[in-house]
Amino acid sequence: MSERTPGWYPNPDPNGGIRWWNGSEWTENQPTQTAPVGQFSIPGEPLNAVDPKSRRRLVIASIAVGGVLLVGAGIAVGASLLAGDNGALTAATPSASRESVERTTPAAAPPRPTPEAPPAPTLIAVGQTLESQNFHLTVNSAQVLERIETTDGAPLTPAAGTQLVLVKTTYTVTGPNAVDLTCGNYDTFIRGYDSDGGQMAETFETPRIPGNQPCNEKIVTGQTAEWNFAYQMTAGRQPGALVVIDTNFYGANAWGEEQLLSLR
Repeated sequence: MSERTPGWYPNPDPNGGIRWWNGSEWTENQPTQTAPVGQFSIPGEPLNAVDPKSRRRLVIASIAVGGVLLVGAGIAVGASLLAGDNGALTAATPSASRESVERTTPAAAPPRPTPEAPPAPTLIAVGQTLESQNFHLTVNSAQVLERIETTDGAPLTPAAGTQLVLVKTTYTVTGPNAVDLTCGNYDTFIRGYDSDGGQMAETFETPRIPGNQPCNEKIVTGQTAEWNFAYQMTAGRQPGALVVIDTNFYGANAWGEEQLLSLR
């Protein structure tokens, strides 16, 4: 209530009626019907003493039936008109509850819960093995190179503003599918990232990188082979990590969780 300007408001006491609020607390002032019809005599608070800032005044219009004011018989006939801040008159019925007349402050909305971040994957160090359901994968090294020699044709060279990264790994098949590491490994999905979190670009030159098996030559369950591949990375950065997903972990085409293999 402390935020209200001085004025007449519904009486908070069980007696009802209206009561004067002086801006900080309720006073004992309540209207008594001793003045001419249409006005109230306010003990200690003349009508012209109402704070003009509130621009709120009360006018009681009593209706006389047959020249007799019907009060003592228990029949109250009348209407209260409250002048709002814009000067318009708004009808307020005496039977309305105080709760419906009083200004109420809307309850503050509950704070929105902060979504919890998923737990970070474990970063598997260079030389340690990721043991997934369909394969085991170990990063042996990650080198930043000016060029990468190939088994067929010209060496790989970086585009302007980039540098090459040669990643050497060891791959073991543990699932039921025979795997072509060089030209079609569909059990494993890999993305490479640099030390600043930028994604490295695949060169798609796996068949020409030394150490890899010939294209279309598969390895079967229990067999291990080298698997080496190259990326292009923004110049001046360092290799970061591989994001590896077992794409058949929960059955055909049902991807497992992301796993991180460090490249440093």
